[in-house]
Amino acid sequence: MFPVKMVDMVASNLKLRHRSRNMLRSLSGKCRSASDDELDSLLARCNRSVKLAILVAESQEAVDICEGHLHSAGGFLTKALAAVHRPSEKTVDGSTTSRRFVLCIDGGGTKCAAVVTDGSGGVYRGSAGPCNLTDHAGNIDGVVSIILEATKSALANQIMTGADRNEPLGEYLKTCFSSVWVGLAGMDRAGFQNLLRPKLAEVFGIIGTDSVRVTSDVDLLVAAVPLYHKECSALIVIAGTGSVAMRYNWASGQQEFVRVARSGGWGHILGDEGGGYAIGLKAIQYTLGVLEDSALGLVKDNADELAMAVSAKLGCELCAADGIDILNDLLARRGRQSVKSRIAGVAEVVLGVMNKCPIAADIVRAQIAKLVGDTLNRLVNPKSLGYQATENSVLVLAGGLLNNEGYRAVFQDQLDHHQLYFRETVVVDDAAASAAEYLSRLQ
Repeated sequence: MFPVKMVDMVASNLKLRHRSRNMLRSLSGKCRSASDDELDSLLARCNRSVKLAILVAESQEAVDICEGHLHSAGGFLTKALAAVHRPSEKTVDGSTTSRRFVLCIDGGGTKCAAVVTDGSGGVYRGSAGPCNLTDHAGNIDGVVSIILEATKSALANQIMTGADRNEPLGEYLKTCFSSVWVGLAGMDRAGFQNLLRPKLAEVFGIIGTDSVRVTSDVDLLVAAVPLYHKECSALIVIAGTGSVAMRYNWASGQQEFVRVARSGGWGHILGDEGGGYAIGLKAIQYTLGVLEDSALGLVKDNADELAMAVSAKLGCELCAADGIDILNDLLARRGRQSVKSRIAGVAEVVLGVMNKCPIAADIVRAQIAKLVGDTLNRLVNPKSLGYQATENSVLVLAGGLLNNEGYRAVFQDQLDHHQLYFRETVVVDDAAASAAEYLSRLQ
């Protein structure tokens, strides 16, 4: 959003007039190349109000009309801009319309998923590589590039016509979206939001940042809580590449769920028990131990189902001499897939054999026991910040692992073991689609 103290400023002296010009140039594309005299004239017509000057410049309407729009919008510049000016875009049939699409990005350690919807049933998807800010610390431009790649994938494959594809895609992106919600793993790190939001507003051609949400990927999931449960607390558990649990309570003043507490989500190096990386790591360690036992002559039996499945997943033949080969192959980055992603990918085969391999089942159960018994249990402790009883809480489950029936069955067993019973349980298989639908309802 526009910083309130900035756009509400009145240019009443020389220093403030200079600052006002800089604000107009940075916040309004129409003012970017204007001279000092032109901006001073605009400010004079607008009673030295920066907010009103932005609205007049962007809408190209008379000052008194813009004053009326600001009054109707309760003084909120972004709402007033929405009322007076919507850049047009080409639709699939070549006609023009206002920005009718919303975009949601779900960026995690495995991939960056983009969902575009127009609110009338059309849902278009695209994806790009991993987009975890913890892994891209200090490389905000790289994160923006991945987000754009995922967005272009959705637009180019589903929405744009052949004629549209002949236009520069970067310019097309500036005409598509009325609102954007970007949820990224690692977003809770200090300073990332303030760095990323203005860059996204620029590349998507959105004036101001009110219509650009930048949050943690976990925050996307509150959109899945049924409206009839909005007065409840929402407990969200994610098990994907990593794991985390968070509590959101309804804030009536803001008319939305607000995060009040979190547990876990420390990253794959420090923990994230129950996540794909932790499960994959345990399975690889087990497989390497089997190979070493065999190489040392400590066992003569053939390797079990888990060791064979893990070796096959990593693209190695299973034999005693292959322990070093597995390590070398695993640590050598393959294309765009990181070592972290390859290790997390092993969780898939562990879940695939857990019904017939006790070792695999033990690994999964031990990891889920920590996720529920430690990570989630911290939030359901009556002493925990923002605590509400489980019978007044909606449990939202998300992530690739929690969408696996076998994993979810063990997870439910752990909930029963700890006697955790919730008002309702919601399983989200597509966080970006859920959040995009929520945004479209706000249009």
